[in-house]
Amino acid sequence: MKYILIIILVITLTGCKNKELKNGKKIDKIEEKIATPEESTYKDENPIKVGLYQNNKKVHEITYKKANHVEIGTYNAFYTDLEKLPNDSVKNNWYRYFKSYKNIDEYKTGFYISFEVDGEKYEQTILDPTSKHKHTPYVLVYLYDSYNHKPGTVYSHLEMSDMKKNTVITSIKLYLAGEGKKVSSPIYLEVFTYKDGDINEYGYYRGNSKYSIKVNLK
Repeated sequence: MKYILIIILVITLTGCKNKELKNGKKIDKIEEKIATPEESTYKDENPIKVGLYQNNKKVHEITYKKANHVEIGTYNAFYTDLEKLPNDSVKNNWYRYFKSYKNIDEYKTGFYISFEVDGEKYEQTILDPTSKHKHTPYVLVYLYDSYNHKPGTVYSHLEMSDMKKNTVITSIKLYLAGEGKKVSSPIYLEVFTYKDGDINEYGYYRGNSKYSIKVNLK
């Protein structure tokens, strides 16, 4: 009887680990793992430097007031690590640094976000508008293409139907949703540039072309 109870307890705990919480799946990031053959032979030849900017100034750490239904920043991703950029539009600055590299047409821009709600960690690699974090009750994520935006038309976030071969993700907006006040940690936002093979089997970016910021909530 004792052994039966132990088996039931193990099965119960295993089942709870992957439980979905309010439409947002809890994903525990694996900090240490044995390298697979694929990981051990991986070579990163990405030459792109990347940063996150507001008002053409590089963001390192920023603080917003915690509340429900409130924006907590739009961040522009440029292919540079300069602290301050020319006073120009997102479109022009994006192309200014993109064209400074050669043979990078195959690279795209992606993001990674993580935060906690009462000790439960939520994290997601964001490559397009299908991100689950667009539907959590805590944090909404919106992606934008400022480079291809036509003047005089509505500037709206990207949907999957907008994703074309020439779509460029230039910006990301974070928004505290209806239960945003429950977020109990800073929000960590990372931008990275990637091509096929740069996302590992666990869903994480494994290259060096990345930059992270910390968004404090008080």
